[in-house]
Amino acid sequence: MERKISFYAGMPHLDIHTLAEEWAFTAAAEGAWEVLSLSLGKRPSQWLDSRGDRMYGAVVYAQSVFDLDNPVLEDDVVEMETRFEAIRKPHALTVTSFRVNGTSRLDIRLLMTFVKRVEAGSNKKFSKVRDVWTEDDFAAEKIDDILDRHHQYKDFGTAGEKVQSIRIPRVPEFNNADLMYFRNYVRQARGVEWLARKGTEAKLPKKREAFYFGNVNDGELMNSHVTWDDHNVQTLHFNESGKRIFFSETETQTVDVRLR
Repeated sequence: MERKISFYAGMPHLDIHTLAEEWAFTAAAEGAWEVLSLSLGKRPSQWLDSRGDRMYGAVVYAQSVFDLDNPVLEDDVVEMETRFEAIRKPHALTVTSFRVNGTSRLDIRLLMTFVKRVEAGSNKKFSKVRDVWTEDDFAAEKIDDILDRHHQYKDFGTAGEKVQSIRIPRVPEFNNADLMYFRNYVRQARGVEWLARKGTEAKLPKKREAFYFGNVNDGELMNSHVTWDDHNVQTLHFNESGKRIFFSETETQTVDVRLR
């Protein structure tokens, strides 16, 4: 099961060097939502678990892998394909490839878990989906490996320099499930990573792995810590009470800023 589209790359899609990471995460999520809808045979508003409760696809892990030596340029025809890479209910791992002339320039993986609300702003309860989602499980070991690392990083502790404290507003940061949109955690991470070494050469993510652990409330402070070690950077977001809600581990590469 897959979804394919193509587009001409332009200002909405590009950053200072290649495809913009946060835009690509959004596009990959759209593809993942579509293949999930096709797999379930239902529109997102009709996603109900075995007990008839509304469920959502929550992103618990995201990975981006760029070919920064071959960036996407303005007017390139980009072919975007999304497919399942693994399923272990209630989890699904999708991969979205962005290709130019048949060569991948960016791959994004999203691990999504079907969850349901037990209270406002919470997404901790797994949904029972085996009776309503009949797609066969496959490559479950890939999902198990990610979930093991997710558990490992959840209590990693506080590290790095606090670069930013910012209040998070419901508008425009939250999604339709009233949770901070997963892409916006990455957008904030990119910002503080840049600020932590502002004035030096431009380093962009070559490979990012992001893990999601919690949420912030409307108007709550989010504190961001950054640790740079040459081309490697770790970024942590904490909520106001000090709970870790996001961890990103990224390998970067020095790039030339392209004039357009």
